Amino acid sequence: MKTKHRNAANAKRSRRWQADPSAMQRVIARTTVFTAAEVQELALPVRLAYESLRTGVGNEDDCDTLAIAVNAALVRSESIDPLCEQTCIDAQDGLMRAKARFAATGRWGFDGLAMQSIPLALDLHEQMLSLSSPAQMIEAQQEVLARMARGQVRDVSK
Repeated sequence: MKTKHRNAANAKRSRRWQADPSAMQRVIARTTVFTAAEVQELALPVRLAYESLRTGVGNEDDCDTLAIAVNAALVRSESIDPLCEQTCIDAQDGLMRAKARFAATGRWGFDGLAMQSIPLALDLHEQMLSLSSPAQMIEAQQEVLARMARGQVRDVSK
């Protein structure tokens, strides 16, 4: 009886702590850069959101999609180059002006400065995707969410 009980207890413990056979693949997938197909798959909704807002048929979700992409690129570029950081800040300002315009007129659209700065930030975002690992982009997203939770948002009135 004791041996049978001991064997059953050992079996329970070994099932609980079994090694995950796919753990190594998951770690490698998080640390290698995105493939060209993955970059395209991640960048396409952002480009479509920009096009929707540019033509005036967009909605709040499109603006949020652009903001997420620009903010993630900003967080990644803070440790890279001040020029990249300024590109993202200019795009953020353009998005905020478009949001203010929507609040005032009920129609989405960009001013001339935003039409120049936002595509540059989207190009930078795509470049960041192609040179970053999924783990780095997830970390950037988490930092964006943490900043939002702390209330670090840009002022619309500027």
